[in-house]
Amino acid sequence: MTMTATEKDTGAEEARVCVERLRQRANGLFEERIFSHPFNQELFEGRLAREKFVGFLKNWYTFSVEINTGKCAAADLYLPFLKRHPDCYDILSDAVADELIHPGPGGHVKMFIPLAAAFDVPMSELVNAKLIPEARALVDVRCRLLRVGPFAEAIAASLSESSIGEWLGRMGRALEKHYGLTPE
Repeated sequence: MTMTATEKDTGAEEARVCVERLRQRANGLFEERIFSHPFNQELFEGRLAREKFVGFLKNWYTFSVEINTGKCAAADLYLPFLKRHPDCYDILSDAVADELIHPGPGGHVKMFIPLAAAFDVPMSELVNAKLIPEARALVDVRCRLLRVGPFAEAIAASLSESSIGEWLGRMGRALEKHYGLTPE
């Protein structure tokens, strides 16, 4: 049975509405659980100890490297599905490209190098840091979802990407205002 153009348009609109509803829910949860978390409140207000931020920085570096690698590997794992659904291939490709090319070659991970230097953290400490259990669990859950989860769930796990950008923007402004860092 072949769908009519109207049925396809209706299905596409329903999917768009559903994804937007999920994105709004993810953003709401991010606001509730991340922006309001005591760590972030202290950072945004300039009360967070530098040592706590350094610990976060070390964990976030490893998380970012591992998540980016997981997203790249997912393209291969989902290849049979992606070949049949080029629009979904575009979604995954955009996500991987964003991680690896912005703000330049190497992607977001490269932003940790000058940030670590600003906090006098040698690269060797970023690379060799042991993750706290919560960070290890987050990395493992996200990478496992990318490897063996349904494609829709793996993509849905990234619905908070815009909130992450907002979070890191707030973090950057706080680091400039309260901790003496420059945009560089």
